[in-house]
Amino acid sequence: MSFTVLRSTFHRGSVILSAIFLGAPLALLGAPLALLGAPLAMAGQDGAGGTTAGAKYYVSCGEVDGNGSADTPFGSLDQANGAQLAPGDQLLFRRGSTCTGTLKPHGSGSQGAPVVIGAYGKGRLPVLDGAGSHDTVLLENIEHVTVQDLEIINAANPGTERNGVRLVLNDFGQGNGYLLQNLSIHDVRGGDSKGLTGSSGIQVTVTGGTKASWYNDLRISNNQIYDVDREGIYFKSTWNKRPEVGGQDYTGLGPWTPSTGVVVSGNRLSSIAGDGIKLDTTTGAVVRDNTLAGFQLRSAAANAGIWTFNADDTIVSGNDVSGGGNSRDGMSFDADGGAQRTVFEYNYSHDNAGGLLLLCPYSGAFTHGTVMRYNISHNDAARLFQLCPGDIQHTEIYNNTIVNDAATPLKFLQDDNSTRRQISWRNNVVVNRGTAMSVDNHGPSLSFDHNSLIGVGQLPANADGSTNPGGLASDPGLLDSDHAPSGIGDLDGFRLRTGSPALGSGAVVANNGGRDFFGNPVSRDGAPNVGAYQGPGIKDNARPATVEFTGQTLNAPSGTAVRVNAEMRWWSNSNAAGVRAELAAPQGWTVTALEDQIPANTRLGDTVPLSWLVTPAVDAAPAAYQLTARVLRGSSAKDETTTNLTVSPLFSDLAGAFNRVAITDDAKPGPGQLAASNSSLSAQALQAAKGIAPGAQVKGSAVTYTWPNFAPGTANAVRTEGQNIAVHASGAHLGFVLFGINGSPVGAGKVAYTDGSSQDFPLAAGDFYYNKAAAGNTAFATMGYRNIPAGQDRRTVTIFESGVTLDPAKTVAYVTLPQLPAQTDAKSPGMFILAMAVGG
Repeated sequence: MSFTVLRSTFHRGSVILSAIFLGAPLALLGAPLALLGAPLAMAGQDGAGGTTAGAKYYVSCGEVDGNGSADTPFGSLDQANGAQLAPGDQLLFRRGSTCTGTLKPHGSGSQGAPVVIGAYGKGRLPVLDGAGSHDTVLLENIEHVTVQDLEIINAANPGTERNGVRLVLNDFGQGNGYLLQNLSIHDVRGGDSKGLTGSSGIQVTVTGGTKASWYNDLRISNNQIYDVDREGIYFKSTWNKRPEVGGQDYTGLGPWTPSTGVVVSGNRLSSIAGDGIKLDTTTGAVVRDNTLAGFQLRSAAANAGIWTFNADDTIVSGNDVSGGGNSRDGMSFDADGGAQRTVFEYNYSHDNAGGLLLLCPYSGAFTHGTVMRYNISHNDAARLFQLCPGDIQHTEIYNNTIVNDAATPLKFLQDDNSTRRQISWRNNVVVNRGTAMSVDNHGPSLSFDHNSLIGVGQLPANADGSTNPGGLASDPGLLDSDHAPSGIGDLDGFRLRTGSPALGSGAVVANNGGRDFFGNPVSRDGAPNVGAYQGPGIKDNARPATVEFTGQTLNAPSGTAVRVNAEMRWWSNSNAAGVRAELAAPQGWTVTALEDQIPANTRLGDTVPLSWLVTPAVDAAPAAYQLTARVLRGSSAKDETTTNLTVSPLFSDLAGAFNRVAITDDAKPGPGQLAASNSSLSAQALQAAKGIAPGAQVKGSAVTYTWPNFAPGTANAVRTEGQNIAVHASGAHLGFVLFGINGSPVGAGKVAYTDGSSQDFPLAAGDFYYNKAAAGNTAFATMGYRNIPAGQDRRTVTIFESGVTLDPAKTVAYVTLPQLPAQTDAKSPGMFILAMAVGG
């Protein structure tokens, strides 16, 4: 008696057995259905909204191998991989169990009846542990498949190439219907490489060389991906050749065959070694509502947050991107080589060391049609925008709001000498409260208009000679940008106040997207607001004033006064009667008001300058201390803001700051501390050339130096590291005798006057070894040899003089020497000061 089972199917709770029976009716089979080799189950949901109609296979790793039924489940991944899955089948792992190795299912689903790989039972998600294998889950040349509700790890043997989940189409043609959802993928400890095979949390690849292949209807949604080396979610295809990509990817084949229907949404990624989410060879992909918190953290290469490569018509929308770890890229967004018509909109970018947006074609690639609109950026550093040296055309950056509170200097635009470009910045708000941002400009076709810019350096002129026509240079009136947002849903402080000059001050943009960051409609033909907010001005009766410190990096020695400047802006229709300002400092410090009066007739939109003279306590230890500026009516604070003043040591004179041996006696010539050769200047040669000796009066070009007393061979020069040197003298000139080693370093110093004012100055030092004066230098003394530990090195060496013009009506309190990069070895460039004086 024999039979052949063709397929068991399930429909609306009924069991239908399709079989050919040879010689016996069903009742005479003599064996339970469970022994037929496939478990029977009732209909269920596939997790993607479709109705399944197939078998359920159960897996509980660690148990005795069974037949895959609920009562006797498969006991290993080897057994699970042996199941031939068909449309509607489910492969389910027991919650609380752990399976080790690679899950590589076989068989595909169909439209409306996908294969579902997921979980059953109660408790924590089932764990699939790759244990150092190349892939924990490998979906190769299958389609119509859903993978959900699993915890996926792959940490053993760290540093080798591996993935959490890898999808592969190899000479397959069109693959349809993929859903990865509700997965927890973490501790995927791969190497610092990316490509067709890994290493990633989720890797989506197309390979082969005989049949063009692509994905259609691929969704990656609501997954947790963290602690992954190197990529978070990464796409790559060999079928990517077209003119737009140039030679930027030389490994691919043609023709360009993009994946379609790709949606990456609702995922949360954190602690990613390299790139967060990268799209490659797709068309019409959507990347929306993802949170990326920490990328470019453990990679020696360049990586970005969310970026497109060789992809068309990508929408990147509603994402929260932060924690770019360094400035090797390290920015939130990138439209890279071959990226066409990428739209970045409604995103929140913050606290990225690399910045905001990279446009990066090179090697003959083209990046065209990028649009960046209605995004909010907060404290993105290094540079806001970077252009790679390629063809960047038809790019529009409009109606974004950018705020930077950090004191760290950054660039508004870093231009790496792009060859052809057409980029416009329009209707953007930029408020930079730190050092003014610089703007590179290496070519034509950059356009700026109707931007509200504070703390941005000189923009390049437009083609018609204008500079930011229709632009604003006053406070745009953000509602509360001092509030530290908790995430993308907490950005109301970036809306505009009633009375804001940015309301209705923008230029009309065609095809403007129709709504702003906050969901407000945007008119097609009416003048828009400047920035990401397009609603009406908002009244804030509880906080009718804003106060901000004005762009200072505050640094002072203990017991020495510094002027602190701020500005208040009034946003109320009522008058300012009874409103006052104050500055709070640590106990024991002295605060003297210079400008703190707020006139009663101050009107909506008016600004009032504020300033105080602040003297740290004489016993204040070197550290950063908080100052708080407040605007009050009675005892009620209407606004307040804080800044830090760093107290640093004050040396009583230059000799007190000596930290290097620069001069030795010919009889004891070493070791000096000027370079890798342990060289030094000769005390005897200095005296012969210029009459320089300890305690001597030495005439310079505008001042006379009293040469410090020292013994040759002891510390007798200052390698500049931002030291504060007390002076207490008046005159028209500040002079330095100085020189450079390992190059001609340049830095910025500061003169602080006793009235609390200050002036910055540049200082350069020519290399003594090459006898070449730097900018502002004149030769001060030239000698025929230098000392080295073995004796005298017979070559000409030179020290230089440089000067700074002072306000002779003021008294210098102290001078801050340039803060140059720290010395890392004997070949590091350094600036040495031998003498300093005020006079003239």
